[in-house]
Amino acid sequence: MRNIVYGLVDPRNDLVYYVGKSSVGEKRPLTHLIRQSHSKKVNDWVDEMQKIWHPVKAIVLEEVEDINELPEVERKWIEKCKYLNPELMNHQMVKSVISDSYSEEDDLLFNRLCTAISTFKSIVRRRRLALNLTQESLGELVGVHRTTIRDLELGKNVSTKTLRDVTLALVNFELTSDNITQLRKRASDKIEDNTCKK
Repeated sequence: MRNIVYGLVDPRNDLVYYVGKSSVGEKRPLTHLIRQSHSKKVNDWVDEMQKIWHPVKAIVLEEVEDINELPEVERKWIEKCKYLNPELMNHQMVKSVISDSYSEEDDLLFNRLCTAISTFKSIVRRRRLALNLTQESLGELVGVHRTTIRDLELGKNVSTKTLRDVTLALVNFELTSDNITQLRKRASDKIEDNTCKK
């Protein structure tokens, strides 16, 4: 059997919500997925995710050769995942992971954040159009007025709650074959228009 540290992941945002260790390979994480965790909080979360058709995923975070190192490796991953997701459900006290040392990984995350912020408005607009949603219909899904969606797509100030709600609403939509076909047609029409103008 493998010694592993594993994570339980929300498929909507790919964030780890629980970190555990196992000396019996994938057998232990699978017990969580059938709601047999020792933690009621984890069981309730897995159950709620099943009800909304977003089953939790179990992933191997790290394989550990020496079983005696499992607790330390688990603590390392708890700290790392708590940094990325403050809603991590582990019961043990987690020390703050904001340390004095600035790592290469911190730098990578910061650069990704900067890229995401600078391209957010155009990506949201393109995703909305790809899903054939109007600003009004997206606003209805999120619970805000159409002008709030317009402001977001123009890069104007909107609340962080609105940013989060819009992102989750767009993540929960699937790109259907009809959407993709219409998207391709729109793209080819643009190419034809540009060719005719020349």
